[in-house]
Amino acid sequence: MVIRKSAGDNHFDLGDSCRVTRPKLSDFASIKYRNEEEIFSSHADPERCYREIVLPDKLELAMRYCENVSFKADLRIVLDTIKCIFCPQITQIYPVKSQ
Repeated sequence: MVIRKSAGDNHFDLGDSCRVTRPKLSDFASIKYRNEEEIFSSHADPERCYREIVLPDKLELAMRYCENVSFKADLRIVLDTIKCIFCPQITQIYPVKSQ
Protein backbone atom coordinates (compact mmCIF):
# COMPACT_ATOMS: atom_id res chain seq x y z
CA MET A 1 0.00 0.00 0.00
CA VAL A 2 1.43 3.35 -1.03
CA ILE A 3 -0.20 6.71 -0.46
CA ARG A 4 1.90 9.52 -1.85
CA LYS A 5 1.19 13.21 -1.33
CA SER A 6 1.92 15.34 -4.38
CA ALA A 7 4.44 18.08 -3.72
CA GLY A 8 3.00 21.57 -3.48
CA ASP A 9 -0.68 20.72 -3.27
CA ASN A 10 -3.21 18.70 -1.32
CA HIS A 11 -3.62 15.76 -3.72
CA PHE A 12 -2.94 12.15 -2.80
CA ASP A 13 -1.97 9.41 -5.25
CA LEU A 14 -3.70 6.18 -4.25
CA GLY A 15 -2.61 4.14 -7.23
CA ASP A 16 -5.05 1.70 -8.83
CA SER A 17 -5.92 -0.35 -5.73
CA CYS A 18 -9.34 1.08 -4.91
CA ARG A 19 -10.83 1.41 -8.36
CA VAL A 20 -12.67 -1.90 -8.21
CA THR A 21 -14.57 -1.47 -4.94
CA ARG A 22 -18.14 -0.26 -4.84
CA PRO A 23 -19.35 2.57 -2.62
CA LYS A 24 -20.49 1.44 0.82
CA LEU A 25 -22.89 2.75 3.45
CA SER A 26 -20.19 2.72 6.09
CA ASP A 27 -16.49 2.02 6.37
CA PHE A 28 -13.74 1.96 8.97
CA ALA A 29 -12.98 5.67 8.46
CA SER A 30 -16.64 6.67 8.87
CA ILE A 31 -16.79 4.78 12.14
CA LYS A 32 -13.43 5.99 13.42
CA TYR A 33 -14.04 9.65 12.58
CA ARG A 34 -17.74 9.87 13.32
CA ASN A 35 -16.92 12.56 15.91
CA GLU A 36 -14.52 14.60 13.80
CA GLU A 37 -15.64 17.86 15.37
CA GLU A 38 -14.35 16.68 18.76
CA ILE A 39 -10.96 15.88 17.25
CA PHE A 40 -10.79 19.26 15.51
CA SER A 41 -11.87 21.18 18.60
CA SER A 42 -8.67 20.18 20.39
CA HIS A 43 -6.43 21.53 17.60
CA ALA A 44 -5.46 25.15 17.01
CA ASP A 45 -5.68 24.68 13.22
CA PRO A 46 -8.52 22.25 12.36
CA GLU A 47 -7.90 22.46 8.62
CA ARG A 48 -4.26 21.49 9.07
CA CYS A 49 -5.31 18.67 11.43
CA TYR A 50 -7.67 17.34 8.74
CA ARG A 51 -5.12 17.68 5.97
CA GLU A 52 -2.14 16.21 7.84
CA ILE A 53 -3.70 13.67 10.22
CA VAL A 54 -7.31 12.77 9.45
CA LEU A 55 -7.34 12.63 5.64
CA PRO A 56 -4.17 10.51 5.28
CA ASP A 57 -5.52 8.14 7.95
CA LYS A 58 -8.90 7.88 6.20
CA LEU A 59 -7.15 7.11 2.93
CA GLU A 60 -4.96 4.50 4.61
CA LEU A 61 -8.03 2.82 6.11
CA ALA A 62 -9.71 2.81 2.70
CA MET A 63 -6.63 1.33 1.06
CA ARG A 64 -6.32 -1.33 3.76
CA TYR A 65 -9.96 -2.29 3.17
CA CYS A 66 -9.42 -2.40 -0.60
CA GLU A 67 -6.45 -4.72 -0.18
CA ASN A 68 -8.37 -7.03 2.17
CA VAL A 69 -11.95 -7.10 0.86
CA SER A 70 -13.77 -9.94 2.58
CA PHE A 71 -17.03 -10.94 4.15
CA LYS A 72 -15.31 -10.82 7.55
CA ALA A 73 -14.24 -7.18 7.05
CA ASP A 74 -17.75 -6.23 5.90
CA LEU A 75 -19.28 -7.98 8.88
CA ARG A 76 -16.92 -6.16 11.24
CA ILE A 77 -17.93 -2.82 9.70
CA VAL A 78 -21.62 -3.64 10.14
CA LEU A 79 -21.16 -4.79 13.75
CA ASP A 80 -18.99 -1.78 14.65
CA THR A 81 -21.56 0.56 13.08
CA ILE A 82 -24.35 -1.05 15.14
CA LYS A 83 -22.18 -0.79 18.26
CA CYS A 84 -21.74 2.95 17.64
CA ILE A 85 -25.46 3.46 17.13
CA PHE A 86 -26.49 1.67 20.31
CA CYS A 87 -23.50 2.69 22.46
CA PRO A 88 -22.70 6.26 21.39
CA GLN A 89 -20.73 6.83 24.60
CA ILE A 90 -17.94 4.69 23.12
CA THR A 91 -15.71 7.44 21.79
CA GLN A 92 -12.93 5.45 20.14
CA ILE A 93 -13.35 2.09 18.46
CA TYR A 94 -10.13 2.53 16.50
CA PRO A 95 -7.39 4.77 17.97
CA VAL A 96 -6.93 8.18 16.37
CA LYS A 97 -3.41 9.09 15.31
CA SER A 98 -1.91 12.10 17.02
CA GLN A 99 0.51 14.57 15.52
